[in-house]
Amino acid sequence: MIKIKRYSLVFRLLLFKSSLLFITSCSKVVINKENFIQELKKEYNLFEPNNVIDINYTRVNYNAYQSYNYKNPDSLFIKSHVIINVNDSVYFASRIAKFPGVHKFSQQEFQKNNIGFIYDSLGVVLGKRVLRQNKASYNQVKNEVYSILNFYYIQDLVTDKSVEVLGFKSTYNGFSVSIKNKINDTLIYSFIENPIELVSVENETSKELWNFLDFNKNYASKIQYFKNGQLKYDYKINSLYTKDKIADSYLSLPQGYEDTNIIENKELELTKIGENIYLITNVANDRNIVYQLNRNKITVFGAPISDKFSEEVFNLIKKKHLNAEINKVYITHPHSDHIGGLKFYANKGVKIITDKYSADAIKNYPKFIEHAHSFQFDYIKDESVIDDVKYYFPKNNHSKSQSFAYFINENLIYQGDFIQIPADNSIPKHVSETTISFVDFVRSKNLQIDRIICHHRNNNLDLDILNTIK
Repeated sequence: MIKIKRYSLVFRLLLFKSSLLFITSCSKVVINKENFIQELKKEYNLFEPNNVIDINYTRVNYNAYQSYNYKNPDSLFIKSHVIINVNDSVYFASRIAKFPGVHKFSQQEFQKNNIGFIYDSLGVVLGKRVLRQNKASYNQVKNEVYSILNFYYIQDLVTDKSVEVLGFKSTYNGFSVSIKNKINDTLIYSFIENPIELVSVENETSKELWNFLDFNKNYASKIQYFKNGQLKYDYKINSLYTKDKIADSYLSLPQGYEDTNIIENKELELTKIGENIYLITNVANDRNIVYQLNRNKITVFGAPISDKFSEEVFNLIKKKHLNAEINKVYITHPHSDHIGGLKFYANKGVKIITDKYSADAIKNYPKFIEHAHSFQFDYIKDESVIDDVKYYFPKNNHSKSQSFAYFINENLIYQGDFIQIPADNSIPKHVSETTISFVDFVRSKNLQIDRIICHHRNNNLDLDILNTIK
């Protein structure tokens, strides 16, 4: 019986199952250390590929610190469609991500003839503006696609002459091979037989593991990715094709987006926006931080991403207020991108303003555990008031505990992930449940609002937009 070709895709050389092996399967060869490369070459014929791979896949992330409750991590879904020319730096990629609270984000990107842009079909993050695409992103996209195609690893093993075989072991239903690759990583390939399938690749050097599951005639359709023994991603390939070219419609900005409406990266900018209230914009390119000067003491609102950005903010503030002491920092909720810069402040004895749930999450954050003993907290709860700032904790389904700060004398709100409106104040095509509940809460409290500063992107929200959210 002749089996249908199985591997019809790979960059440079495509691999597919040789039907000849199945015709002659009655004379089965015992695979060992001396002949496994030869048997793989017999099993996989090589031929020139089509230029373009078209792949649809979903990735499920398991990240406690992007979940509603860090103790019970949510499944975070990203749906991807990638069309990539494997022999030229041309590609299109679309990502649609879903986060707790029915937050939905989109990013589309393309690159052709060294020209590339990123745009946002839902308009939640970028609005109608675009970003120039980094040329290095082509390799990043290609590497992710290849990392989930099991036959790519076999191609390396069969054709890369720099591979050094370290060991071979027979197993009850197949065999495993340990190798050293050209960058001196040690990898273990595990196969099953009848037919030969690559079922896992473990990189002992980088502590990574890929498990390949649910084989069909062309590829493994389910993939598990582990890092340091922890399951990080589940992939599912929904479709995989080859084609001769990428349609031109994918390689240009759609109607309503202009290549002249570009977001440029800017330096940190400090502006006084109220009585002893200051705004710092362009933190990590698109985040906003507020600080309050009160009798020579300073409270910073926001500590995103990493210590690097906290240090930049700290130094900018100290340059402006040489004799003032930064003694408190406030975070809205314990998601990783909102607490990543806290260790810098903790090392300087700065107290963290937050609630007890968020403090518990911070102390258990893997990057902070060794330093948790040095973290000091100033606990707040719903409607706590500190230095003319009132803190509210609306119920929401994005984070178990999320607050916002209301500057009473300024009619100013500073918030984290309650509302997502792009900086150009265009109305997005998707509005999350969290945003709707936030707007309802603000209405119920009859808060006087002159300005809303979002931690993400928009530092002067058009208040008329709130009237469109129901």
